[in-house]
Amino acid sequence: MASPQKENGHIDIAHEIAEAFYKLQLSGNEWRILWVIFRQTYGWHKKTDRISVTQFQQRTNLKRRHVSRALKDLIDRYIVTKNDTTFITTYGFNKDYSKWLPSPKMADVKIGDTPVSKLVTEASPKMVPTKETKETIQKKKDIYVFSPELFETFWMKYPARNRKVLGKPKCLKYFKSCKFTDWESLIKATENYCNSKTAMDGFAKDPINFLKEDYWRDWIEPEKPDSIFDTPEHHTSIFDTPPSISHEEPKYYEHETYDQEKIDAVHSLVADIEKKITGIQNKI
Repeated sequence: MASPQKENGHIDIAHEIAEAFYKLQLSGNEWRILWVIFRQTYGWHKKTDRISVTQFQQRTNLKRRHVSRALKDLIDRYIVTKNDTTFITTYGFNKDYSKWLPSPKMADVKIGDTPVSKLVTEASPKMVPTKETKETIQKKKDIYVFSPELFETFWMKYPARNRKVLGKPKCLKYFKSCKFTDWESLIKATENYCNSKTAMDGFAKDPINFLKEDYWRDWIEPEKPDSIFDTPEHHTSIFDTPPSISHEEPKYYEHETYDQEKIDAVHSLVADIEKKITGIQNKI
């Protein structure tokens, strides 16, 4: 039986923020992400904290793509702050609720001086089953057209592992089945991933694993190097061709002098050794 006690740790939230929550419209996933941020910041008396996507997954049991989507929505609405200007990405809660934006599905209204939100109620297509509505829905379904050219662009840019890029049929099937459209972001993410240390060291994921769970969205922004030497310009891959070795004969210049007597002595010694070797071979 659970028996939580305040003495074992608690989160202090101002009454004003709690009252602002009365009017805050969030999805279930967004609330879960927000409470993780509360626990990691206010729970430790901090304003921000470094929280990875994996930590969000472990604490909420959400899939990676759902975590990324919920975080993006909270940041876009200025409810959560994100600071990635340094090598470390941190998240925090924006307590200035006057800057919070309503959900895109909501319309702005005011009660007094406090901005709140009100649901915009519109007739659902299911509520108005007219012939015109059905034709409109069918046209929207027919808008998607798969682009082989964009797929080939993605495939050519994807980094190789052991000099190979495997699983092209699986990736092609994936794009067609999910009706993928965000090609611009994907191409940008692929280029950033190709220039990452992981890919350049030869440890790139299989393309299908790069696409699934929206892992590729983590690479829309380029990887930040740990130092100035950890960049594509300074990084050397294990597959890079080693520098060529020169087999040119050493050059001697006129101003160099040599001891001719020593040279003759060496030649004489070599001749004597060759004679001894020949004699030994004849005896054998």
